[in-house]
Amino acid sequence: MALAIGALVLAFFKGSSTFPTTLIFSISGMAFVWGNLVFWWLELRSPHIEENGGYASRYDLASKSARVQSNLFFGGFLIGAIIVSRACINAAING
Repeated sequence: MALAIGALVLAFFKGSSTFPTTLIFSISGMAFVWGNLVFWWLELRSPHIEENGGYASRYDLASKSARVQSNLFFGGFLIGAIIVSRACINAAING
C-alpha cells in the first residue's frame, strides 16, 4: 500500500511546487521497507504452525543452517532498511 501511494504521488504531483511530493514519497518508501521487515519477521518468527499439540514458528522448526541463513537475511535486511531510511530522510530534508 505504501509503495502504491508513493507511485501515485509521483505520477500525479511530480514537479509540483505546492504539494510536498518528496516528503510524501520518502515517508511511503520508509513505510514500505519497514513494513516488509516486520511482515517477514512475523512470518518466520511468530508461532503459528501446529506442532504436537502446540504452536511453533518456522524458525523453531528449521535446521541450524536455516536459522543462520534467517539471521543473515534479517541482518542484511536491517542494514538495507537503515540505509534506505537514511536516504529517505535526507531526501525529505533537502528536497
